[in-house]
Amino acid sequence: MIDLYPNATLPILLALFLTVLFILNRLVFRPTISLIEARHYETEKLSEKIAGLSQDTHRLLETYQRKIEEARLLASEEREKLILKGREKERDLFSQVRSENEAFLSEFRANLSQEKKEAELKLKQYVQDLAKDMVAKVLKSVA
Repeated sequence: MIDLYPNATLPILLALFLTVLFILNRLVFRPTISLIEARHYETEKLSEKIAGLSQDTHRLLETYQRKIEEARLLASEEREKLILKGREKERDLFSQVRSENEAFLSEFRANLSQEKKEAELKLKQYVQDLAKDMVAKVLKSVA
């Protein structure tokens, strides 16, 4: 039968238990706990470093986005300036071409008018010569 009451083996078992506990504490528990604490400390340092880097990254990202927005605004302004310059140049070219065309057209009209007058004079001269020839032939044939 099993005796559940303490007897003479209890101090021996207690001594063995405390000895094993002392050995395990020295060889297993303390190194494991110190390793866990060291890893926890390193993890906290890395977490703080990550938080700092994350803040730096957010700050750099905000700076980058602000600079990109500024560049877009500047590019938009420059594009508008170039469009306005292009339109001014276009108007200038159109007015220059229009004035050149008007000058050419007026010169062409003047030349055409002059040629018309010359042609009318030549035609009158030709008609007079033709009339003289006809009269001479008619007179020749009558005589």
